[in-house]
Amino acid sequence: MISQTLYWYLGMRGLANFAMSLHFAIYTTFLLSRGLNLFEANLVNLVFYATLFVFELPTGAFADVFGRKTSVVISGVFNTAGTLAYFFAKSFWGFAAAESLLAVGSTFLSGAFAAWAVDRMRHFGHDGNTKNLFIKEQQVVVGVSIAGGLLGSLIATKSLSLTWLTSSAVFLFWTALAFLGLREEYFKRQKLSFRAGFAALKQTTRASIEFGIRHRTVRFILLIGGLQYLCLMPGNMQWQPWFGQFFHSVSSNGWLWVGMSAVILAGSSAAKTILSRFAGEDRALFYTQMLLGISLAGTVAFKALPLSLAVFMVHEFGRGLFKPIKDAYLNDQLPAKERATVVSFEAISHHLGGGLGLVLSGWTALAFGIPATWLVFGLVLSFGSAAIYRFSRP
Repeated sequence: MISQTLYWYLGMRGLANFAMSLHFAIYTTFLLSRGLNLFEANLVNLVFYATLFVFELPTGAFADVFGRKTSVVISGVFNTAGTLAYFFAKSFWGFAAAESLLAVGSTFLSGAFAAWAVDRMRHFGHDGNTKNLFIKEQQVVVGVSIAGGLLGSLIATKSLSLTWLTSSAVFLFWTALAFLGLREEYFKRQKLSFRAGFAALKQTTRASIEFGIRHRTVRFILLIGGLQYLCLMPGNMQWQPWFGQFFHSVSSNGWLWVGMSAVILAGSSAAKTILSRFAGEDRALFYTQMLLGISLAGTVAFKALPLSLAVFMVHEFGRGLFKPIKDAYLNDQLPAKERATVVSFEAISHHLGGGLGLVLSGWTALAFGIPATWLVFGLVLSFGSAAIYRFSRP
């Protein structure tokens, strides 16, 4: 059952990421083609982060109270609706509505699915740490992203919006698999009235917030993760127009995405080896964060494609390295009863940082250009991470 849980988790994670990755290589290009500018494209994503902020904790508590499988299935319904809404959208407000649906779907999944996997494996006797689980997850997610991003860019040569219809069909299939295939033997559903259920949600949310605030490891991850999401938004949203100046076809974005994903995969594969060379996960996370900041700033320091691209790939390697170390570090510290809610609480720091980063980087890029934006945000990430490590590490 432990192996079965592992295969289901990795397979479902991979399929969900494949559905979303169909538009990863063309997302900003798609929004710009619909008449939006860089700042407006960022504002569409701001709707996503604002919705995440509102729904993250309640949906995490929902999973802890009513079951992780129920939460996962609901996430599939919202993701199917959100990608379909993108296919039909024609304006800023249409894209914003689609993003809000995808955000709700993301919150129902974010803490619940990892909690399902960890708790089910431990229910059947797994007593080790979770590093291998999250390293494998990162490898699977990035691996399928290579195929999804490339396929999406090829579909986009026929129609940019067709990628969203394809994504919606995959999510519909994913939802059916979750409903029919996931098992939750460890979970005992409580017979709650609406009022009692709401009270249980409040109690679980309150306990999780208190745990997150007083626990030094969780607090460190909250701070360093929030800063990362704030400062990496320029790279997330502007790599397509930055490297687009060197290319002449949207399909080139797909091949660039393949390279980026392969390097992220290499980073995640190296996580276990690199972690063994550091005295603790906190130190490994700090140095990885410094690498991210320096390479983000360094990418725009070169006007020649080979040098700029090489430095950017170092940045992507750091992305692949960071996530599995952080996920394992966090989940190994958490109580099972409140795991999904605390993971959702941790995600809130990402939403706050990401939302602020979208506004600031979008405005800065529009006013001063992409190179100045990446330079400033990279330096802020480096110096800010040094301050957090100095004063808030466990």
